[in-house]
Amino acid sequence: MGITLGASVILTMANAGRTGRERGSTEPRGDSYRVKVYAGALDPLTGRRLYLTGSATNPREAERIRTRLLADADAKRGAKTQATLSAAIDDWLASREVEQSTLAGYRGYIERTIRPALGPEPVKRIGVKVLEDLYTDLRRCGQRCRRAGPATTPTGAQAGPTQH
Repeated sequence: MGITLGASVILTMANAGRTGRERGSTEPRGDSYRVKVYAGALDPLTGRRLYLTGSATNPREAERIRTRLLADADAKRGAKTQATLSAAIDDWLASREVEQSTLAGYRGYIERTIRPALGPEPVKRIGVKVLEDLYTDLRRCGQRCRRAGPATTPTGAQAGPTQH
């Protein structure tokens, strides 16, 4: 089902229907196989193509993963952006048409609370659990505990110091 290009890359493709174009690829990476499928969209912040990826330990499993990723891409269930929350916040703030005092309030809350905790996180990783952990932390600590040292984000990454 695959074709060999050179000595190291094996591409496994599926017919894309009426267009006759092939979609998805599988390539060996050491003891595993990397599966990559174009998600059919561009990152709204960076303008770069988005890909869904997976890995498998054998060619048959890789083919199953490729088939699932193609279905996800067709159903538009893939990641919509690879940008961080910080970049998304900057984009959102730039498009707000509100009074300066309202914008200043937004910025204060974002810089004091949201950006230190979640700013470096990719948007696609921020789910219900991450937000619930942040809310729990906020309820326990008020304004992020007013701690002087580095904070830890709900996903475990280290954030910069919280300043008030």
